[in-house]
Amino acid sequence: MGHLYIPAFGMYLHLWGGLIIMIIGLIQILPLLRTEKLFILHRIIGTMVCFISILTSIGGNIFIYTTGTVGGINMDIAFSIYGWLLFIFSLMAYIRARTNNRQAHKDWALRLWALIYASLFYRISYFMLSLCGYHVTNSSDFFRPIDELLDWWFFLVPLFVMEIYIRLNNYRRNKIVEYTILYSLERNT
Repeated sequence: MGHLYIPAFGMYLHLWGGLIIMIIGLIQILPLLRTEKLFILHRIIGTMVCFISILTSIGGNIFIYTTGTVGGINMDIAFSIYGWLLFIFSLMAYIRARTNNRQAHKDWALRLWALIYASLFYRISYFMLSLCGYHVTNSSDFFRPIDELLDWWFFLVPLFVMEIYIRLNNYRRNKIVEYTILYSLERNT
């Protein structure tokens, strides 16, 4: 019985960590927290999000590596990659914040935010499928093509959408800077 403690610990760490980062992730994204007055709160909550995201990743991967998922090797690989991305994006957001690289920090934090809520997207996808009559009744259902696609879809789609948003936002910001510089140069000549 003693060997069951490690996967159970991993799953509890993953589930509780995921719930906590979903709740404080909503608070963290509020523009109010990035004001000068509440910036210290933004920093504290951001550090908590990064630290708990890392623990969530570790917990999920402990479970996957000790017992495997119900969906077999496809789900094992997809969920493990998701967990490692959560770990890496948390580190990148934290490191960029600590080195005062605000734009890179914001970009990595947005990617992390997309991953945090990807697990909710996974559940919403199954809920939407159930409204269309598609149900999971036992573990063998996770080997169907739609289920195997969802193993990847749930985190790759939000990351793809967020990456488009980040790049468009950065492009727009760079164009504004470019126009401002050109306008300044024209005024000075």
